Amino acid sequence: MPHDGPTSDPRASLAAAIAAVAAADDLDGSLDAILAAAEVALHPAMAAIFISDPDRAGLQLIASRGMDDVARERLAAEVADPSHPFTAAAM
Repeated sequence: MPHDGPTSDPRASLAAAIAAVAAADDLDGSLDAILAAAEVALHPAMAAIFISDPDRAGLQLIASRGMDDVARERLAAEVADPSHPFTAAAM
């Protein structure tokens, strides 16, 4: 079936995301490029990147879009719960 609009397949923007990350000068630029690619491909209201740091307990929220400081703090606190879906998926 033909489709004239933009694709909703997130893989369609993967090459652009990889190129943007490779061109970034630092970690913050790379993370911003990943979130920008997610916005183009998925059009989320919010996006976040968590990492697992072996020197700190739990997941660490290191980049986000579409959230104010209160929302970021709330999400980081929620993810500290081991039963949170993000935390469970990371384990």
